Amino acid sequence: MLRSWLCVALAFSSSWPSKLIVAFATQNCTADDWGDKYWEWELERSQEHEWYGQNWETLVKHIPDISLAPPSRILHVGCGTSPWVSSMASQGINVTHIDISPALVSKLRQRFPSLDIQVADVTSLQFESDVFDVVVEKGTLDAVFLAGLALAEVAVKELFRVLHPGGSLVSVTGYAGPNQEGPFLGAVAWSSQTFLPLPTSSTADAYLCTK
Repeated sequence: MLRSWLCVALAFSSSWPSKLIVAFATQNCTADDWGDKYWEWELERSQEHEWYGQNWETLVKHIPDISLAPPSRILHVGCGTSPWVSSMASQGINVTHIDISPALVSKLRQRFPSLDIQVADVTSLQFESDVFDVVVEKGTLDAVFLAGLALAEVAVKELFRVLHPGGSLVSVTGYAGPNQEGPFLGAVAWSSQTFLPLPTSSTADAYLCTK
């Protein structure tokens, strides 16, 4: 468990470069490492934390040609304690926020009673196919990848499944680079995939993938 907690601490540290995250990652990490025990510990430290140092308002400026305004339906995967939740709400975006931890979701529902926040496992989503216009995630696939490539590929397939044809996945990841598809995004046949450098983040960049 100690090594698993090391995975947790490194994977979500905005001050550690992605190469070190990869170096310290172990195959001992499981979905349980991102569950209630972790989030109870995290919430004692802070009510909000911006994973990878990338705020929502800045990210949106780097996303070309997708509509986030209603009636578009957005899925925010692995919301955690990111300020993205409140930022999206302030913009009036129609978002379903999900996280695997019931304890975390309970806390978020207390803070944001008017928002749609649900408990969900990204590797086995409860949503029907072809229901979301845009899926956004920041570090969630990276976290799943710490438990192995196969599980991360299952998660990507689930995100692909719930997107409308022509819908978009915005993935903020520490495993990114020009002319690369990342280690897990290639699990499905995207119609297009664009690398989006994020100059405001020292640890991550993004991909825009279209179904």
